Amino acid sequence: KKARTEAKPASSGATMSGSLRSKPNDKKPVKIFGKDKDGNLVDDDGFLVQCVDYYAKTAAADLSKSLKETGFAVLKTHPIDFKEVHAVYEEWRQFLKMLDAKPDVAQKYLKGPDFDGYFPRAQAETAKGNDKRDVKHYYHMYRKGRYPTEVTEKAKELWTKMTDLGVTLLTWIEKHMDPEVRKTLKKPLNEMIGLDWTLLRILHYPAYDGTEEVGAVRAAAHEDINFITILPVGSSRGLQVWSGKNEQWYEVPQEAESIVVNIGDMLQELTGGEY
Repeated sequence: KKARTEAKPASSGATMSGSLRSKPNDKKPVKIFGKDKDGNLVDDDGFLVQCVDYYAKTAAADLSKSLKETGFAVLKTHPIDFKEVHAVYEEWRQFLKMLDAKPDVAQKYLKGPDFDGYFPRAQAETAKGNDKRDVKHYYHMYRKGRYPTEVTEKAKELWTKMTDLGVTLLTWIEKHMDPEVRKTLKKPLNEMIGLDWTLLRILHYPAYDGTEEVGAVRAAAHEDINFITILPVGSSRGLQVWSGKNEQWYEVPQEAESIVVNIGDMLQELTGGEY
C-alpha cells in the first residue's frame, strides 16, 4: 500500500524487517475522513483506516480487516508507554540536529556496509519514480548495530517493546488470514521475523528553510518492503495513504499517542495480496 508524508517536523518509527521500496509520487488532493456526531470516523466512499482499541475483544479482527482493506490501521490504545516514546523523540531530535550541524561528529556514525548508522540529508533516500531526495535525516538502529554513545539506552528499550508488540500483531494477522492462505505458510508469521534485521528507524524531518530542491517533500510516495511497520504518531500531521480503487489520497488518522500500523510488500506477497 502506497504512503507518503507531506508535513512532519519530527518522527520515529520501528519496522519489523527492514527498508523501503518506493512507488511513484502523485499530486492528487488529500481527503480527510469525516466524523459522526460521536466523533467516530465515517466511511463515505468504501475506504476507511480503522482506529482500533488494542484491548477490545474485536481488536485482532478490526486491525486485520483494516489492513486487508487499506494496508493501514491505527492503534488508539496499546501497551507502549508514550512517555518513553516522547523521551526518545526529544533525546534523538537533539542528537540528530547535532549531527546535522557537526559533520565531523556525524562522520563516525555514517551508514555502514550493513546500513546501520546515520543517514544525513545528502544521503536521504529518493523515492522510486521521483528525482528529488526526501527532506529528512535519520538513524538506523539494529540490535547488533552501532549505537551512539551520546544518547541513553532509551531507544534500545523502545526497540524491544515495539518488537514485542509487532510479534503480537503478526499473530493477530495470521489468526484472521484466509485458512487456505494460512496453509501456504511454511511456519508461523511470528517465527519468520529476523530479529537481528528488525529496524528501529529514528527520523527527523527538519522545518523547511528555503534551501530544499523545488518539489522535494519529506517522504515521497512509497511502499515499505517489510512485513509490518509500527509507527508512533508523529509530532504533526502529514502521513497519507493512497487508495488505488478510488484514485485518492487519504490522511491517516492522527489520534493522540496512537500507533500507526501498515503492511509491507513482504506480507502482501506472502499472503497473495490478501493483506
